[in-house]
Parts: sequence; C-alpha cells; structure tokens
Amino acid sequence: MRPIPPERLMVETDCSFLIPRDLKPKPKKHRNEPKYLPHILNRIAYEMDIDSKILAIKVTKNTKEFFNI
Repeated sequence: MRPIPPERLMVETDCSFLIPRDLKPKPKKHRNEPKYLPHILNRIAYEMDIDSKILAIKVTKNTKEFFNI
C-alpha cells in the first residue's frame, strides 16, 4: 500500500457496521459512529508516525477545502 500524504487525507465513518478493531470497550450496538473519529484519527496518526494534533489540523483543512466550507 502506498502511503497517503496527510495533505490528501480525510477521515470519515462511512461504514456503520465496521467499528474500529482496537476500540475499547466495544460498544454494545457494534455500530460505527462519528463519535469514534478521534479514535480513528489517533490510530492513523500513530501508524503514520505523525502527531495527532497536527494530523487533525490537516484533515480538517482538507475536508473544509473539499466541501468548500
């Protein structure tokens, strides 16, 4: 897999039935929700070896530019 540059990355929860594997504790509903985005972002930052706060700023900027908001 080719790494995605942080300047091209957005984070979302588009798959409601696939919760993060490493989420603890597991939710009773086993449903992926937007409230897990910080967890997902932190995991991506860890895997990319980037500070999660810096990655959050970059993906927020990318999302705002993409949706023109």
